[in-house]
Amino acid sequence: MASALWRKQRLGELDAADAHVLMAAHTAELADPAGRWAVMLLDAVVLAEAVAVIARHGLRAGDAIQLATAIVARRVIDLDAFAAFDVQLRHAAAVESFTLVPERVDASG
Repeated sequence: MASALWRKQRLGELDAADAHVLMAAHTAELADPAGRWAVMLLDAVVLAEAVAVIARHGLRAGDAIQLATAIVARRVIDLDAFAAFDVQLRHAAAVESFTLVPERVDASG
């Protein structure tokens, strides 16, 4: 989330003040145990899945870790939604049978 928000800010698509507000809101959501986000440790299982995801989809390392984390989490919790703005990452997540959030993004992603 941080990467996506600050990238939008660097590209001039998001004001710096708005990026700070959105990051603060996201940080607060992460801290809420009853919130929509689950925090997972980056462990050997996730890293092994990331390597497999790279082989299947040709993703960058950070994107592969994001998708691999969702794949591993889905094995233990009811998880079908995947949030991303990067077009290639969204395509890979769809191939892995995730429902994409948001449903659509513009081409500048």
